Amino acid sequence: MVAREILTPRRRVLAALGAGAMAAGVSACADSAGSDGAVEPAAPVRAADGSSGLVDAPGELADGPGVWAAGSFDGPTEFGITMAGPSHSTDEQFEADLTTQLELGMSWIRIPVVADTVVEEWGFAAGAVVLDRLMLDRIARGAARARERGLKVCMIVADIYDNPAADEDEFLRNMRQYWAGVAEPLVEHVDVWQVFNEPDGAHFRTLDTVPSGQRPEYLRTLARALGAAHQEFERADPEVTITTNLYGYPLNDAMERRWVESLDVLAPHLDVLTVDAYPELSEQEARELPQRIDRLGERYGKEVMLGEIGLQTCSQCWTEAQQAEAYAMYVDLYADSLIPVLFFYQLRDDGTDTGEGTYGILKFDGTPKPALGEISEGLQGF
Repeated sequence: MVAREILTPRRRVLAALGAGAMAAGVSACADSAGSDGAVEPAAPVRAADGSSGLVDAPGELADGPGVWAAGSFDGPTEFGITMAGPSHSTDEQFEADLTTQLELGMSWIRIPVVADTVVEEWGFAAGAVVLDRLMLDRIARGAARARERGLKVCMIVADIYDNPAADEDEFLRNMRQYWAGVAEPLVEHVDVWQVFNEPDGAHFRTLDTVPSGQRPEYLRTLARALGAAHQEFERADPEVTITTNLYGYPLNDAMERRWVESLDVLAPHLDVLTVDAYPELSEQEARELPQRIDRLGERYGKEVMLGEIGLQTCSQCWTEAQQAEAYAMYVDLYADSLIPVLFFYQLRDDGTDTGEGTYGILKFDGTPKPALGEISEGLQGF
């Protein structure tokens, strides 16, 4: 049986799109969890603001409660599912997927902006980032349609300026332009922005493992990037809500300590915290999750979302019956919990018989798996 693969941010976005041609290979998680060492908060970021000069950005940019004031959420849990966005769906498929979400009782969708589809040209050392306005408008119309139908939108912005030779100033100058350009047409249609994807599991720029001795400095670098992102999205919407999701496998005490190590540095730049969790079929791990999330909320005074949970069904993984069993357990345990939002991963398979390609509750051709029925039945009445 294949354990959960550790997916790079780029590959996880592609998997959510149902990209059957996705290249094989996975990256390794950065060391095993469990460090108790304290990490200094990030220093204020210095980066270009899209114009010529460098400016000092505040060290703590989280602007307040965002979607939820800490402690204000009183249940029941709102559910959503990661799905392909408008850039990788026909209008008909996107509309059908929205209908499926609503029929299941979902309140949210989680969709990506993929840089390859919206960036025409990166700015490199001194130029301007050029974006495809027609594609951004298409994504905006899709997000607006989801909200028109009563769904809230979590928008993933995981991709980066992929130039390993760039120093931090050049990287953040390009990223600031990218974030600002994406925010302008989309921000009024988005409820939560997820910046990066599981950036504590692999280096957010190189996707390499981060040695334990380098983690303190790495987390400070990541915090500066999240602070810069928050500033750019906040320019577009002063009420913006920013998060990033932390890696969550295996789900144990060591992982919780790793979350704390990361969030001690990152939380000041986030409005809502997000962790991913993959308890698979372990009822004990699944039952302990709300307590772990509650402890994080108490420590940081912020609500904590569950960004991903699911079980894959490849020929060397779990069976569809086991996936259905897992989803029945998740819905039973979390439907009336104090987790404000939980996202299943994901709606559709990507057409490959791999661990990461078969998390869907629909097969690639749209055929339902038994897990879909368990979700539908379990959420009746909530």
